[in-house]
Amino acid sequence: MAKNRGLFAAVSSFWRIPILAAMVLATGAFGYYFYAFAPTKLIAVNYSPSLAYSVYLVDKMDTDITYGDLIAFKPPLEAAGGRNFIKRVKGLPGDLIRREGDIYYIGDAEVGYIQAYTRIGQPLEGIKTGIIPKGKIFVVGDHFGSFDSRYKIIGLIDMEAVSGTAKPLF
Repeated sequence: MAKNRGLFAAVSSFWRIPILAAMVLATGAFGYYFYAFAPTKLIAVNYSPSLAYSVYLVDKMDTDITYGDLIAFKPPLEAAGGRNFIKRVKGLPGDLIRREGDIYYIGDAEVGYIQAYTRIGQPLEGIKTGIIPKGKIFVVGDHFGSFDSRYKIIGLIDMEAVSGTAKPLF
């Protein structure tokens, strides 16, 4: 009875190195393809009541962000536990954030009021007022209780943290 000597047992020693080299090159080419040409669209799920829809198509190639766009982004880790957020853009670089009492404004447009406590009773602190700097945006959810840029823990969003624009599916 013959022993099984592995994958290359039936291949002559002359062909072992070329076959191994071809396998390594194919694996490298496959990896490069998926790294360099990553998918440009992805599905994102909104788990909170901050927006009307639950499932969104995110276009990672759409970086031309303007007022009213829905965007997917990575918030600070302590705010979301690693999950992406989907919110609406209300402020762009150069816009003035101001606060009167508990109500925040971008220019003269009201964007929402700030709540003093989370749903579980932890205190919340509002974001500082001022001009939105270059490379940052101000986002809010459509629901009045949305956890968004009004709160210090989220704050202004870095453009590098934006995954793309989001279109509601259902």
